[in-house]
Amino acid sequence: MRPFALLSLLLTLAVLPLPAQAGTNQYRAALVKLFLSNYQAFPVFRANPVFPGDVLQLNEVRLLSYRTCYGRTGQKAGNYVALPGYSQGLAVSSNLDVKVGGKAIDRQIAEVEADGRLAMAKTVSLTVNPLAVDRFEPDAAALDHWARDNPDCKVIGDLLSGRAGGLFLVAEVLHGQVRFGLSGSFSGSLGVAAQGDLLTVVARAFSIDKASVTVSGSRMTFETADSPAPHTLAVVPARLSHEELARITYYLRGKRGADLEIAVREALQAADMSALDAAMTRISKIFGDDIDLKEDWAKRFVSGGDMRDIAALREDREISFRDVANFAAAATLFQPQPEIPLAAAAP
Repeated sequence: MRPFALLSLLLTLAVLPLPAQAGTNQYRAALVKLFLSNYQAFPVFRANPVFPGDVLQLNEVRLLSYRTCYGRTGQKAGNYVALPGYSQGLAVSSNLDVKVGGKAIDRQIAEVEADGRLAMAKTVSLTVNPLAVDRFEPDAAALDHWARDNPDCKVIGDLLSGRAGGLFLVAEVLHGQVRFGLSGSFSGSLGVAAQGDLLTVVARAFSIDKASVTVSGSRMTFETADSPAPHTLAVVPARLSHEELARITYYLRGKRGADLEIAVREALQAADMSALDAAMTRISKIFGDDIDLKEDWAKRFVSGGDMRDIAALREDREISFRDVANFAAAATLFQPQPEIPLAAAAP
């Protein structure tokens, strides 16, 4: 069977990414896996805040604000309802290139390891908590009530009908914090005073309260968050391509899907470039050499044929969002860094 047209970014396999880019892609891929699998949502990394009814380009630039096309329909945004957060923990390499409190996690880890008393674990536990969802009332059907007399809003009708694609018409927004659970071990011979000093070092490096650090035996565990307050984490599009999701699900049935899940997990946890390269090589072999390099995975998800309502897709037994999430995470691992937009339309 010919591998279907996705994983466009495998072209970069011939050139090993720089460590910073590799760490960034591990972080992005982890969030893609977490949000698509559990919430059928696409993580956003720069757009904040986002509201239901917004139209976003794939680079997260806001094309239309919900106020433009839904402002006169009585719909209000920012009505966050609590959701159960993802708390099982997704293990990811501690070499993530992600900033917490203005400093990269790997630099914070290096800071606490500098004097040799604490050895940090090679993986961190990534969770999303607290979490809330913002959606129009009473449900996604409210998106059909857009300002049809405003020509600027015609794109919404085209997106809802499937005549247009390549954009996110936002049905739901997930709002919260990404949290990183870290742990480290120290020599059991450290006295009480030395342990207290080490607590101070950890608290200062990660900008957390010493009281939030748990010490058990010779082990320290603690959490830090990606931001001091909840913010926009992911968006759920109103429509997704059933054709593309079903194709991925079918292709990854059985051993191929199991192998991909293992390879993605190994890539997310890889602590050095040799381990990451080995995992990425296994991923590329799963899909073979015949790969269309023209389109990226996210565009295929929100374009393509047979666009269906997200609520229906969540109930569709033909679709395995677990496999879809592993596929998208694999694609993200090979993705070059996107250009950061200079400006976005005001919310």
